[in-house]
Amino acid sequence: MYSAAPQYPPAVELILSVPETRPSILIRLRDHRDRDAWRQFVQVYRGVIRRVAIRYGLQEADASDVVQDVLIRVSKGIDGFEQDPQQAKFRTWLGQVIRSAIVDHHRRRPRKQGSGLTEVHDQLAQLADAEDQASFDQVVRRASRDEIFRWAARRIRGEFAESSWSAFWKTSVEQQSVESVAEQLGRSVGAIYTSRSRIMRRLREEVCLFDQDPMFDQQEHSTGGMPDEA
Repeated sequence: MYSAAPQYPPAVELILSVPETRPSILIRLRDHRDRDAWRQFVQVYRGVIRRVAIRYGLQEADASDVVQDVLIRVSKGIDGFEQDPQQAKFRTWLGQVIRSAIVDHHRRRPRKQGSGLTEVHDQLAQLADAEDQASFDQVVRRASRDEIFRWAARRIRGEFAESSWSAFWKTSVEQQSVESVAEQLGRSVGAIYTSRSRIMRRLREEVCLFDQDPMFDQQEHSTGGMPDEA
């Protein structure tokens, strides 16, 4: 419904730039009876894992298999993860789980699958290269930012009238001028600013409800493509 912007606009960066997560989400994930925590985690990270898997050479069906594999590994391994400032962050640990699952899936693929052994070999070499870890982390981080934004936007979308949401999206995501959007929607400039401010405040609140997932660091404000729509 809404077109994508090439990078995170400053307004959206402000929404996403909240502090490093508190450990509460990690504690909740360790409690396998806490279905709400796992449902929230899956709602966001199913999309993250799928996008990263496709980015590293897997087809849609294979990416779905990797999603299930990673979720199982997280479920089994989360009890052993300790949130220690001196050790790897949850983001790093989860990235390693995703990377390992993708490598394992590439290695298990029959020769008749894919576009050839050369492509598979190249993907495995790229994933196995320690120097490529930063690049892989960047891909995971960007996918996570997109999915966090989608998740928060979906949750609050119904709270606002179509004209208010359109005012926010066009000015904050598509970065159209307030004056132009006001003319398009037949509203005053002041009304556009008011709508945008209210929605940005709610989005920020919703992102914080996710405890600002550990995929983000306070100092990390990387840019990436915006989702096509919420």
